[in-house]
Amino acid sequence: MVLGSSKKHKEKVRIATVLIFIAITSNLTSAACSYLGRIQDAKEELQLLCIDAKGEYLEGANVTIRKRGGALVYSGLTNSTGWISTSLPVGSYIVQVYWMGVVVFSKELFVTGPVTMIAQCDVYHLTVAINLLYLIPVRHVNIIIVNTTSQKVVDRYSGEIEIPYRFFSLSAEKTFRLPAGNYTITVKMLNSQSQSLNLNGNKRLTFAYVASLGSIFTLMCILAAVISCIGFLVTGRRKTGKSRNANILAI
Repeated sequence: MVLGSSKKHKEKVRIATVLIFIAITSNLTSAACSYLGRIQDAKEELQLLCIDAKGEYLEGANVTIRKRGGALVYSGLTNSTGWISTSLPVGSYIVQVYWMGVVVFSKELFVTGPVTMIAQCDVYHLTVAINLLYLIPVRHVNIIIVNTTSQKVVDRYSGEIEIPYRFFSLSAEKTFRLPAGNYTITVKMLNSQSQSLNLNGNKRLTFAYVASLGSIFTLMCILAAVISCIGFLVTGRRKTGKSRNANILAI
């Protein structure tokens, strides 16, 4: 009887031990799963500033953020100061910035905490300077910019452009911000002039053979003034010569 009772007691102890072990393991597994779930659900703030090659804010740039597998998790436009702000779960992402439909920035980002990031994009300043014969600024113009690869018009401007505030300036200028690429720029007024370039940095193009009514009128006034000055000098010299001859004859 004693041996049978002892065996039953040991069996109960084994069963109790197994049950306790299962309970502890189950609780640990549940806690671990809960912790991992909280980590995966946790979101961290991302602040991204987009700037161009000169360090100026890019307003209206399209920013996309994708998981490494390709799933899109964010898409939006930068504000007036070039910023976007969003929250992302911990993980690995690809951040891309588009300007005029072209990828101008791409970088892999691993989020483990709050992130502040500056994206210097491949967006360059193209300054179009317009004058007549390198002398007279032409202010009222039509400018058309075509991407020669896609043959699409990527930007255009029609209206008045400014003469830069400098000590001495003979051109009116308009600046465009464009992605790197090949472009043809055409300026139209009474006539037209075109130039092509490979934009891979900040550049300046001068159009010196575009005329407007205002620039032609100014040129005619300048020519009239020059002719008048020459005529005045010639007339003055003739009078001086006649006066000298008269004095010689009198002597």
